Amino acid sequence: MDNRISTVSLRDLLNFDAKTVPLVVPSSFLLEFSAPELPVLAPHEQMALALLAKILSPRTILEFGTGQGFSSYLWAENTSDSAQIVTLDLDPAAQSDYTAKILRGDETVGRVYRESGHSEKVRQVLVCPGGSIPESLSNLKGNVDLIFVDGDHSYDGVAHDTELAFEFAHEDTVFLWHDFYRFPSYIAEGPGRRGVYPYLNELADRGSLKLHHIAGTYLVAGCKNWPGTPKGEVLVPGAHGDGEARQRILRLGDF
Repeated sequence: MDNRISTVSLRDLLNFDAKTVPLVVPSSFLLEFSAPELPVLAPHEQMALALLAKILSPRTILEFGTGQGFSSYLWAENTSDSAQIVTLDLDPAAQSDYTAKILRGDETVGRVYRESGHSEKVRQVLVCPGGSIPESLSNLKGNVDLIFVDGDHSYDGVAHDTELAFEFAHEDTVFLWHDFYRFPSYIAEGPGRRGVYPYLNELADRGSLKLHHIAGTYLVAGCKNWPGTPKGEVLVPGAHGDGEARQRILRLGDF
C-alpha cells in the first residue's frame, strides 16, 4: 500500500515557535526498560506527547490503551490541574491478551501513572475484549479535546477504537495514533498484526481529518482544523532503510 500521510515537524504542525517549554516525563522508563521487542513509547515520543499536552492544553483526554500507564502519566503531569483523563484498557484477567503481555507479569494496569503526583486526574476504565465503552462515559460524547489511540493494533482493532472515538470528538479535537510503521517487512505481515498503517492511510483518503506523521516518531496526528497548513513530505515505505523491532529506537531520528 502506498503511503499518503505526510511527515511534518512538530513545530510546523503546531505552528509554534517557543524555544523552551518545561516538560515532565517519567524516569522509570529509562531506569527499568530492558525489552526493546515490546511496543513502547520511546523517550523522544514521550517528549512529543508531553509537548502536545502543554501546547494544546486539553480539558478532557480520552485514551485507548493504558498498558503500564506511561502516556497517562504524561497527560497527568503536563496538563492543567482541572484536566480530566480517561484511559481505557482490557481487563488483565484475560491473561492471553495484549494487555497481559505489555504488563510483563505485573497485573497493575497503569502502574506508572499511579506514581504521578497528579494521578487523581486519571480515571481508569477496564473493559472486556470486544466490549463497548461504559454508559457512564456518555457525558463525554462530543466533549473530548484530545484522543490517543494506542490499544489493539490489528486493522479491525484500530478501526473499532477510532470509529468509537469519533463519537467523543468535536470539531477541533486532536487525534493521535501510535505505531505507524512504514517498514516494508512490517507492512508485509498484513493488517491482522500491523493494522495502523493501512487503516490510517484509508482514513486519510476519506478526508474527514487532516493526518500528519510527526517526524522522529511513530505518531500520527489528525485534526479537522490544524492552525495553518503544515508543509511535509510523503515518504515511501523503505526509502530510509528497513529494520527489525529491536533496531527501532536507534532509528527514530531517521524516520
